[in-house]
Amino acid sequence: MFQKGELIFYNNSGACRVEAVGPLEGARGADRERSYYKLSLLHGGGTIFAPVNSQVFMRPILSAEAANALIDTLPSIVASGWNERGVRSLSDHYHEAFQSHRSEDLLQLMKDIYVKSQESLRRGKRLGMIDQTYKKKAEELVYSEFSAALGIPFEEVEDYIARRLESREKKKA
Repeated sequence: MFQKGELIFYNNSGACRVEAVGPLEGARGADRERSYYKLSLLHGGGTIFAPVNSQVFMRPILSAEAANALIDTLPSIVASGWNERGVRSLSDHYHEAFQSHRSEDLLQLMKDIYVKSQESLRRGKRLGMIDQTYKKKAEELVYSEFSAALGIPFEEVEDYIARRLESREKKKA
């Protein structure tokens, strides 16, 4: 069970702070015998009320060390070459990455879509809407968790990643 003040990753909503744990007061139809988490989304705002014993995926956010270790693996992630054009199979493929709730899988998806977008640009085409939608959602989830784990604003995560990778490249040289 999570405690008040803890930072958690909630389903496909991203990083949240546990604001309270207990029965819902004043909520019509709420089970007074059941405990709920009151979660505040750290990016984008909003509040989620989730039963403590819910089957919805929740886990502690990554530590700063784990987030940095994942960032350090980015250059070694090889695009999978998934190049399906069918709307249904493309959505299903991307949906699988989200269902694992693993940052590694979302980073893989982001890399796959990035490579696909570069190929599209070379052919003078734009990235498809499904690709754009899943890329944006994956970035929101990963960046919200990295922001919380590293204690930096959401808007600075992308620059932080770029600076860290650049710094590591300079050390290798």
